[in-house]
Formats: sequence, C-alpha cells, structure tokens
Amino acid sequence: MRLASFFLVALTSCAGKGAAAPESTLAGKTSASPIVGGDGGTSAVPVASEPPSGSAATPHAPPPEPIASALPIDLGTKVPPFPRRAVLSDKGSTSARGAIPVPEGLASQIDPTLPFFAWEQVLLPRRVLTFPKHAGLDLYVVLFDGEVSIKGDDIAGKQKRLWRWNAARVPGLGAMVECKEPTRAIFVLVTNTPGGSLGDARQVAAQGQKVGWT
Repeated sequence: MRLASFFLVALTSCAGKGAAAPESTLAGKTSASPIVGGDGGTSAVPVASEPPSGSAATPHAPPPEPIASALPIDLGTKVPPFPRRAVLSDKGSTSARGAIPVPEGLASQIDPTLPFFAWEQVLLPRRVLTFPKHAGLDLYVVLFDGEVSIKGDDIAGKQKRLWRWNAARVPGLGAMVECKEPTRAIFVLVTNTPGGSLGDARQVAAQGQKVGWT
C-alpha cells in the first residue's frame, strides 16, 4: 500500500513539471521583444528593439524639396506669346466691341460654350483700352510686365494701379485700362452667372441689362 502511494506521488510530480514546458515555449513565441522586469509590484515593460515603420527617426529619409521664396522677377522677357494675342499699338484710345467685348480681331475666336475667354494684351505707353459695361461679364487682369491704371468710366478720379504680378477684377466691365509703360498682361472675360457660358452672356447683352455702381 505504501509502495503504491509512493509511485502515485512520483507520477503526479513528473506530470506537473512536464506541463510547465508548453506554457513557457508559448510565451516565448508570443513575445517578440525582450522584457525588463521591475521590482515587486512593478509590471514588466516591453522594450522596442527598433523604431516603428514610418517614424520620423527612420534613417536615410530624403530631405524636403526647397520652396522658392518668390516669383522670378525677370520672367517678362521670357514668357512666350499667349496663343491668342492682341497688340494695342495705335495712338489714343481703343474700345473693345461686340456682345462679348474684345479687341479687334479676337471676336471670331470666342467659343460661346465656354464660361471665359482669355488672351494676352500688349499695350504701348499712353494707350487706353476701354471696355463698355456688361451685366453678364467680369474682367480679370494679370500683369507680368509693365504698369497700368484701371479707371471706372463714370467714377471721376478713382483708379487702381497695377504693376508686375499684380491682378485686378473689374465686375461688370465699364472701365478704361490706361498703359503707363510697355505692358504685357493676360485679360480674361468671365461669366458672372454660376454655370453660365459666354453664349448666355451674349443674351444678357441683347436684353440691354444695365450695370452700375454705388
């Protein structure tokens, strides 16, 4: 009886020691990083062996591209001619004409299905290009060389002066663009109705809608 009890105790002890091995192996597989243990009551903390992917500390990261601090100042002589170009070289004043008012020679190039029409305007000193009022259009002007003054045709003494890389918006047209020195600029006529086209703007002109300012 005593011999049987001895073998039973021995087998139980062996079984207990053998059961611990799988748990230890499993723990080793599930923990990929070393563990630093603390004193009693301090939980173990995993230690990362390398920085995570995408971290700012990743070595060999390319430097950011430099950003230019300003636009080049000598682009005026390097910009090629715009596909549509008008040269105002005659003395005195010239008026843009038509249901979509543009300088002479450009009217046939207008696409009535588009919402805008753009061209390069060249002006010599002491020339004036006048745009009549138009309820359906706004004028945008961007200078890349020269100087102009934009004046309301019925607002005495009021003007806006533009230099290189200045821009202006003239709602409803009705303005004179007076050139101070040899100038190149981009002029854009834009419909002021959301979703509208130049063809729609022509209809507005045909209806004789008036434009005025306060």
